[in-house]
Amino acid sequence: MNILILLALIIPILIGILILQLILPHHLNGLTRVGYLWRIFLAPGIGFALVSFVLFFWLAFFNPDQATIGILFIEAILVIILAISLYLSRKNIGKNRPTYPLKNLPTFNLVSILATLVLVIVLFVFLEAWQRESFQTPFGEWDAWSIWNLRAGFLASGSEWLQGFSEEIAWSHTDYPLLLPLNVARLWIIQAEQSVLAPILLGLIYQISLVGLLIVSVMFFRGYLQGIIAGILGFVPLFVSLNFKLYADIPFAYYFLAANALIFFADTSSPNKHRYLIFAGFLTGAALWTKNEGWAFLVSIALSKLLLDIIFRNSLSKSTRWWGYFLLGLSPLLLVTVYFKIAYAPPGDILSGLDLIAIKGKLLTVSRYLTIIRSTRNQIFNYGNLIVPFFPLLIIYGLIVGISFPKSQARGILFLTLRVLLLVVIYFLVYLFTPNDLNWHLNTSIERLVTQIVPGFLLLYFLVVSTINEKGGDSESSFSLDWSRFRSRSR
Repeated sequence: MNILILLALIIPILIGILILQLILPHHLNGLTRVGYLWRIFLAPGIGFALVSFVLFFWLAFFNPDQATIGILFIEAILVIILAISLYLSRKNIGKNRPTYPLKNLPTFNLVSILATLVLVIVLFVFLEAWQRESFQTPFGEWDAWSIWNLRAGFLASGSEWLQGFSEEIAWSHTDYPLLLPLNVARLWIIQAEQSVLAPILLGLIYQISLVGLLIVSVMFFRGYLQGIIAGILGFVPLFVSLNFKLYADIPFAYYFLAANALIFFADTSSPNKHRYLIFAGFLTGAALWTKNEGWAFLVSIALSKLLLDIIFRNSLSKSTRWWGYFLLGLSPLLLVTVYFKIAYAPPGDILSGLDLIAIKGKLLTVSRYLTIIRSTRNQIFNYGNLIVPFFPLLIIYGLIVGISFPKSQARGILFLTLRVLLLVVIYFLVYLFTPNDLNWHLNTSIERLVTQIVPGFLLLYFLVVSTINEKGGDSESSFSLDWSRFRSRSR
């Protein structure tokens, strides 16, 4: 394996780790190992978003034929500045440490040991399947080579990069955002060849980081065992995604999960609230810069925040501060996405095909609603291709263990629930008004949309359900709904 591609993959991760250590040095204080893992799993999303921004900036405003020198110089300067800033800030570490509602790590028992072994086995099964599937079709499937890697090839070509948005290849969705192809192009530029390893390894990093971030986020609030169980189920969308290798849906799912986790951290941690919101905004911008569905995610955040402010009667000044920090993080990648859409991208096929008369007709067509509902139902019952269907399995598990969570997290859980539900509603409306053939649109995309949402949904699910060794209703500071007790009382 070329050492250059490994170094090119390590640099963005290092940048992400330095930024996290500089801005959130005390995150997960008292859980040292979890804190390190949290940074490792969140760093790639931050780093890859930043280096894609750097490469696009260089291509758009400097000499595309000198991209190798340009991006390596800027990235080296960035690493040096971050390292020096972190060194200078070390004298302040240890002062004003925030406190968190920490779960102890872990008290090992037979159940937690078995769950850990299952997670390790699932990880090895996944890696074997990834290796087999990736190298059987190293260029990926249709969207991979016809959209993302095709665009990456143009972006890596130097002065010919603008040909990647030509009308002659409009069939390849030249309006799609560029985070993924820019990262592939960056690896190809540094390596000086279009190696198939670049998109394969990039995809693997996003996949492992997605599951790892889910595990650590759940572990932080609900304990070791709950995090391990979440991780086992978190591999399900990755196995599903092997059916559409090297697509952008896993990176998008990663950013959806990461942004939601950071907003939840902000809702439950007053000392670093503004810092979490800045990161949440940045990762939401990364979702925008990854897929057009990022706009739906941003709308779901805005609408759910408005509803939350109404429910809790938040003051205008309090809401303005929240949006100020969030927009501060969002603005760089929001602006670059808007600039790309205006300056280079043609209109998208969905928006350009809409008209008011058609929208009115589709709104009143009952059969469209039924078609979408049936397709969604089938996807829910078949998702994951498990012996026991994935979503019914979650329902059964929830009924067995019950519901329990600290009352201090109720607001954050409600906010997260609203974001997930509103994104589902927006996706439903897109299908309802799509100018494409509805059955074709559903058949070619609904599994991917479910995969985008599932990791964020699993975060919500495991924040709400009780842990296996938890006694519901024993704590006055917790909300608890124990189904077995409810049944026994109703007899």
